[in-house]
Amino acid sequence: MPTPPLVLASLAVAIFAFACRPEPSEPAEGGGGDPPSSCAPADCGPKPGMPNSVCDDGVTVAGPGECKLLEGACGWEIVECPPSEPGKLCGGIAGIQCPAGQACVDDPNDSCDPEAGGADCSGLCQAG
Repeated sequence: MPTPPLVLASLAVAIFAFACRPEPSEPAEGGGGDPPSSCAPADCGPKPGMPNSVCDDGVTVAGPGECKLLEGACGWEIVECPPSEPGKLCGGIAGIQCPAGQACVDDPNDSCDPEAGGADCSGLCQAG
């Protein structure tokens, strides 16, 4: 008795599905499986409750950053301010403050003298 075409078609689909299935991944030590290749905010959990602040460079925003793959696991990147350069402009009419641990001193290379009526003279940040 010949095999019905429907049986042959079903058998072909089953073989194809079995042959094309993905290989199971080997669990890592500790049974965790493969680390993720990218992260969504839900993978990192709640965003840290720390403030964001603009750094002295006026460009970098310090504090919680993006949800990223960090050392094989998803986590929140914490952005830090780049180190400030000694000699950064400070004071003046805008009252620009120096970073913590530095003081604003008169710039000896300009013609503005705070001791001679130059109330809005700018200065330079130096370790203080």
